[in-house]
Amino acid sequence: MEENNIIELQMSALSRVNFCFYELKRNPPLLWTNSIINNENLEKTRENYLKLDSTQQTVFNQELFNYLNRESTTEARTMLVINYLAALLIKGKNNNISIHENFNSEKINKFTEENKDLLNRLKDARNKLYAHIDLNWKDYAKGITFDEFQKCINFLNDLFNYNFQH
Repeated sequence: MEENNIIELQMSALSRVNFCFYELKRNPPLLWTNSIINNENLEKTRENYLKLDSTQQTVFNQELFNYLNRESTTEARTMLVINYLAALLIKGKNNNISIHENFNSEKINKFTEENKDLLNRLKDARNKLYAHIDLNWKDYAKGITFDEFQKCINFLNDLFNYNFQH
């Protein structure tokens, strides 16, 4: 692959990471509590729902839709951040855009060495995410804090001299 194309792909990935991470921070996951859903008993949830009048059911349905829409958007953005960070930062994950293949820098080696545990957790989350969408990938993703995502993003922004404009 041509070097200009590689840099273009790297910058595209970094731009998407920055945007999705910005949106995740701006619109964090919702916590939705209600008296209808019973996580232990689906039949009880059904009974609770049927006790609502039609106006209450309409309001509940809209709240549920809004919650699920926001939850799926948050999940998709998290998946994208994990995938692109792994592709850029982890040697051997996507050698076309990996910084390890396209830069020869002591700065990269130092970051990799100092953040070995974080990069291993990022790699595990990415592997779980793409292991046929393993249902427990979120457990691995939760093992990476927003501050740690920010640390990786800041490193890449600095490396590429990229200034995200929101």
